[in-house]
Amino acid sequence: MYYLAQSEFARLVDSGVVIPLVAIVLGCGIGMVAIIATAMTRTTVSRHREQTRREVAAYVAEGTISPQDAVAMLNAGNMRPGAPDPDLQV
Repeated sequence: MYYLAQSEFARLVDSGVVIPLVAIVLGCGIGMVAIIATAMTRTTVSRHREQTRREVAAYVAEGTISPQDAVAMLNAGNMRPGAPDPDLQV
């Protein structure tokens, strides 16, 4: 039985099926990990951004900072300088 399994594996290796199959499986696995990691990163960034907005809104509500200063602080991290955040309303 063991000899039969070895000969079947040797036949598959000799036929050139194993290397492309391993490459496809590894490529799909790496792709899935990348997709999951990207989704987790975006979720974390979005969650922290929303938490920051809530905290700044609380400071504005209690009068500690002005609404203009709050908008300036929240826009300070934008990737495109000068681009207003569409979610912010003054």
